[in-house]
Amino acid sequence: APGFVVRAIRAMGEAGVHPGLQSSIGPRSGPALALRVDPLSPIELEAAFSMRASQRYWIGGRVEREDFGLEAGAAWQRDAQVAFYGIGPDTPDRQTLYRRDRVELGLSSWRRAAPLMLEGEITYEDNLVGAPVWASGQLSTPEEFAADELFGLDGRLRYVRLGIGAGLDFTRRVGFQDRGVRLFARGTRFEGVDGTDSFHRLSFQAHGLAPLNRRQLLALHARTDLTREDSGRIPFYHLSALGGEATAIGYPDTRFTDRDMISLTAEWRYEIWRDIHNTTRLESFVYFGEGAVGPRIGEIDSEDWHASYGFGFRAAQRDGLLGLLYLGFSAEGLQFGVGGEWTP
Repeated sequence: APGFVVRAIRAMGEAGVHPGLQSSIGPRSGPALALRVDPLSPIELEAAFSMRASQRYWIGGRVEREDFGLEAGAAWQRDAQVAFYGIGPDTPDRQTLYRRDRVELGLSSWRRAAPLMLEGEITYEDNLVGAPVWASGQLSTPEEFAADELFGLDGRLRYVRLGIGAGLDFTRRVGFQDRGVRLFARGTRFEGVDGTDSFHRLSFQAHGLAPLNRRQLLALHARTDLTREDSGRIPFYHLSALGGEATAIGYPDTRFTDRDMISLTAEWRYEIWRDIHNTTRLESFVYFGEGAVGPRIGEIDSEDWHASYGFGFRAAQRDGLLGLLYLGFSAEGLQFGVGGEWTP
């Protein structure tokens, strides 16, 4: 018979209370305890608190179908210890930390009619930067940089964020592997409110997933973010960034920032274990990547590129990735990372 803990978790789930653990809820947050409450579904309440004092709270409604999704809600998020090193491709390895609080009120939707994918959003965001939380003895960005050096360091900045994205998905699922090509493009306009300067960002991604056999796969990923001011300046925390799990595992999140970013990565994945029921497997992977930032893509020189190497493990089921663990290497040292979300 199930024990007390199992019975308690089942009872909580039946009552619409779902505890969980997330590997991250924002830049440099660390693992976080999470709680989702949905006894009046589709109305939901979500809360998360991380080991570095980052917090996230959301309330709203969410409807998801196989080919359509709609979400509306209000959120408050605190990124307690965001790292900043400077702007440009050759900034020194000198980390400062800042806190970013933001309020968001938004509506987003997505639609899929294979192979076409469409998504859009309209969101109001209110941003405020301050001293980091629980970071005594570490350099503070507001103390190390003057307000006239970094736009967005002093005062609140408010935007209406309008985004639209479109993609083509030519992948298919075979066993534990996605095979094929995905292409995605997104444009986001940040319309300044109360005199705040406006800007926009264009993002492009391409994924190539080539099986070598049923146990091995080569995964290629290219990404570029282009940020342009319409009038005035761009907040330093909204610049394009290189580093972390998505773009360069050998560097921490936001290690390099500038208006434009480009990242090219490749992974060789190899199955090392599969359960007897053929429902879950463990993969190892070897990683190589190159990336760069600059004021313009055309101004990036050969010495601006930064290489990342690494290896790790991925746990996957037939319907997708469960989590991953990796070690990343670069000219600046070693990075350890864990990704995924777990609920009982």
